[in-house]
Amino acid sequence: TFNVSPVTIHLITSLLPMVRLLYAFCLLLSVACTSSAGGAGGPLVIRKGGVYTGGSYASTSSRVPCVRIATTEPVVLESCELRGPGLLIDATAGGAQLTVRNCRAYGELPAEETQARGRFLEANSAVSLRVEHNYLEHTAGILVYQWSGDGSPAQTLTVRYNQARNIDGRFRGGGGAKVSFLQLNQVHGVGNIEIAWNQVVNEPNNSLVEDNIN
Repeated sequence: TFNVSPVTIHLITSLLPMVRLLYAFCLLLSVACTSSAGGAGGPLVIRKGGVYTGGSYASTSSRVPCVRIATTEPVVLESCELRGPGLLIDATAGGAQLTVRNCRAYGELPAEETQARGRFLEANSAVSLRVEHNYLEHTAGILVYQWSGDGSPAQTLTVRYNQARNIDGRFRGGGGAKVSFLQLNQVHGVGNIEIAWNQVVNEPNNSLVEDNIN
């Protein structure tokens, strides 16, 4: 047997509310960081890092993306379906740390004249970007503009194992824009970039592409 002093008992008792609060906070954080994207319907705005799995997101406007990344915390977007006439994934706010994998994306007829279908993904000044195992149909591809990462394996660009059908820069009323499956603009001297094992099929009279990779 052993004795516990009244001082020790008092200390333990006084700490219990703090322990309960800390446990509740950790539980809440765990839920937030493994949240299901869930549901179906309109656009999704991601303001907190975490893994967003499943769900179907659509936009009917060429000016409203299906998913907008509004955080610089690491985000994983996985197994989602995206549909819309405009940009499908918008990571143009800067500083994104984004992984997109196992998603299916469908560009729809532009909602406005003299405008092409939206890109699958557009990222400005990203820190890290990994795009793998996605299926794209009738989109204007992927645009990466400038880079904020240091080029290390954790802060580089990886585009692998994706399937794209009909990269499409055609306007609704005729004419079109120059688009590519993957376009890098002002991305210079970044180490460890890997672009590999992507399949791009462009059908005559059903697509309009400048270069597959530019």
